[in-house]
Amino acid sequence: MKVVVLVPSADSLATAGVRIRYLRLAEPLAAAGISLVVTPIDSFSATDGDCDLAIVSKCYDARALVAAAVLSKRQVSVGVDLFDDYFSEQRDSTLSGYRTWLRQMLRLSQFAICSTPSMAHVTAAYRDDIAVHILNDPAPEIDRSKLAELLERKIARSRSRAALRLSWFGIGDNPFFPVGLSDIAAFGGALRELASAGLPIELNILTNERALDASGLAMVEQLPIRAKIDLWSAERESELLKQTDVCFLPVNAQPFSISKSLNRALTALASGCQVLSVGYPLYDRLGELLYRDTASLISDWRRGEPRLRPSTLNALEEKVHQFASPAREATGLADFLRRVTREGAASRSATGPIALLHGFATTQAAHAAVKAAGGLSIGTSLCAQELEFDAIVTLAPGGRPSLLVSIDALPKLRAGALHGLEPTLRIGGRKFVQTAADGRNVDHEEASASRALSLQIALYEPLIERAIDLISSSFGAETVLLSEGSRLPVEPGI
Repeated sequence: MKVVVLVPSADSLATAGVRIRYLRLAEPLAAAGISLVVTPIDSFSATDGDCDLAIVSKCYDARALVAAAVLSKRQVSVGVDLFDDYFSEQRDSTLSGYRTWLRQMLRLSQFAICSTPSMAHVTAAYRDDIAVHILNDPAPEIDRSKLAELLERKIARSRSRAALRLSWFGIGDNPFFPVGLSDIAAFGGALRELASAGLPIELNILTNERALDASGLAMVEQLPIRAKIDLWSAERESELLKQTDVCFLPVNAQPFSISKSLNRALTALASGCQVLSVGYPLYDRLGELLYRDTASLISDWRRGEPRLRPSTLNALEEKVHQFASPAREATGLADFLRRVTREGAASRSATGPIALLHGFATTQAAHAAVKAAGGLSIGTSLCAQELEFDAIVTLAPGGRPSLLVSIDALPKLRAGALHGLEPTLRIGGRKFVQTAADGRNVDHEEASASRALSLQIALYEPLIERAIDLISSSFGAETVLLSEGSRLPVEPGI
């Protein structure tokens, strides 16, 4: 079985998510008879790309919706892999685009893969009848003899009263949630407790460049321990953890944070680091290997008997086997994918062309994706982007929908929709005709640019709902998708 994982861009291939979740599974999956290929979505042809099954990963835009719709028409099973919780904050209007995307994506999918039970619960809130598999992030390979030697060296340093080398690593910011550097600052009291114990401490922070703006640097400056900062890379992370005694991993209790996997803690332990995690008990499944308070850590460190030591490596190996074994996770995933492929083969695919409706904020890439698939790109009076739309939907006075069809797209109209076409008009230098859906002409410019934003927001939901009905009846499209990336408080119930 050939499985393709679609990621947003070529840059995504170098991210920790791809490296940890997919590349660590590639070899054990191959042993189970599954070829796993990770590819940027723009480099994959949904119409004729070679795959038996496709998984969408972190492509939170309409390109993924189009690809899923096209693949479903080909009777290729499609699933979505959900890492991050951008979906459960129902009252946050800035995330409405993510919620709209997920509702559509799950409707097009035969299955979902979730990184944690928390994400599985989020998925069920949107669609409770979809097959869900929880895929734990696989841990890095552990060489027991080398890890034991590394731990001995670190413990020897503790007995020599050398400085305690403390580290934090990861993405230090997020456009929607306070995470990373915010967590370090919020739980700075734990660092203060370490400093007040009289231990000399060296703090290193390894994070992304974007997080190190004025706000991020100010949070680091206010920490009770002076920190050395460096930019993250896989190589720097590996080298830093070899030299680290304790990884400080605070976790806040917002939904985005509590849905995370055990990966960072397991990565730290596999590199011979003690783990101090305060705040939400995200890593509590690691049990006795974890520190939840500074007093226990300080006491054990001074005695030279930290919780992770050569004599407790059996416990670490058991946790890895239970929660993060690459072989075990690959076997479970392979069995699940074979089952959903068998079940999906008998499902009915939609007929008619695929149509993509563009809301307030869309992209050229989304437009190009649906055109490459032979589908329809439909603008609205809300959309400011000037794309070569096949048609445009506006609301006429009184709130009735009106469909403007480009001359080139007229052959794609159903026979019954060809009657009663109004005279040709020009929009952006291109020729359109208006169907007689409402019995009157509509000034497209008047229906869009001249309307106040507040009125456009108020009209958003009825316009989208009526546009979907109009496109379906006029073009015979059973699959009408919405491309919407706006942070405005708009969220159609599609």
